[in-house]
Amino acid sequence: MDAGLDRVVVAVQSLSKGKIEIPPKPQPKTALPPPEHVTYVQQRVPSAESGAPFGLQVIIQTDTSIQPVSLAVLCDGPFEKGSNFVVGVSVRMGVVEGYSEDHKTYVIEYQAPPFTPKTPIVITLLSKTAIAVKQVRLNP
Repeated sequence: MDAGLDRVVVAVQSLSKGKIEIPPKPQPKTALPPPEHVTYVQQRVPSAESGAPFGLQVIIQTDTSIQPVSLAVLCDGPFEKGSNFVVGVSVRMGVVEGYSEDHKTYVIEYQAPPFTPKTPIVITLLSKTAIAVKQVRLNP
């Protein structure tokens, strides 16, 4: 806001000189990163696995169409098993799922159909202790 006001002051002062000078707009110093377009909620769910009695369900939504899909779910502790499905979708093509060596990151990728606002992704993680999601990110 101050930059805009400074430009007005310079323009008004230039009137006394007989010609109007309008300084150029200042350029932003840094560009903001592009939005991720992904939000998530998490909730505790029951687990039927005796070796992993804690269940966590993560519902991931988007506000745009994304294809192909590649997501990583980063947790604050290790999980034993993970599964996923896409709401309203019975068949996906090119599905790859896995986890990091330390079992703290769950990864899901698929080629089709696109991830849209009408097709949230639901991931269930089972663990030995209570865990929480720290971040959900789109992979490049």
